[in-house]
Amino acid sequence: FDDDSNYCPNDNSLLMVSNKCGVTLDKRYTLEQRLGKGGMGSVYRAKHVHLKSTHAVKIISPEVVQSDPSLLVRFTQEAILVASVQHPNVVSVTDFGIEVADTLYLVMEYIDGISLEEMLRQDGALTPARAFEVLKPMAMGVSAAHKLGITHRDLKPLNVMLRRGAPLAQAVKVLDFGLAKIKNTESFSSLILAKTTNLLGSPHYMPPEQWDNENVDARSDIYSIGVILY
Repeated sequence: FDDDSNYCPNDNSLLMVSNKCGVTLDKRYTLEQRLGKGGMGSVYRAKHVHLKSTHAVKIISPEVVQSDPSLLVRFTQEAILVASVQHPNVVSVTDFGIEVADTLYLVMEYIDGISLEEMLRQDGALTPARAFEVLKPMAMGVSAAHKLGITHRDLKPLNVMLRRGAPLAQAVKVLDFGLAKIKNTESFSSLILAKTTNLLGSPHYMPPEQWDNENVDARSDIYSIGVILY
């Protein structure tokens, strides 16, 4: 629910705050501000207690963890794999951990900027030349991951950040590599019916094979990039 909601709109019960700002994870990362939320959890701006460096911390919702006993293993495997992607146009993953049994978190490079979705909402459709300026570094970042055998699976304007004060070639940063893979696809059909497709991808940008739960590979990301360009 939204931050300003104190009571559940369905049964009027008092809501609990899942992660308050000011909380410190593993005695290292102090949550300062919630930046956004999605189907898997919330992202916070956080500060390292000792280094005083700023990071983005994605906390996986306890409900997601509790509903899938195998998620912990997949999360650990994917976090290690995604941390291996080192490219100027990919947000780097620097750490991950388990605060308690059902609280998983991923520590990422903090980007001071706006998402491509927000930019398109503000500015409208881009000229072909400017669209290519955004697309080229995005594709280069995705290609670097593909060379390591990593597929994004959820490319969309919301997962592309633009750093403030930098030329587009350096400003474009692709977020959330690997996170889509840790999601359990067995309940895909029921999730669609429940209108919670954000848990497993974004319908407008998903290739047909992802809808059918078939093997997803680099070509699926290329399809999504094509839709973003359109």
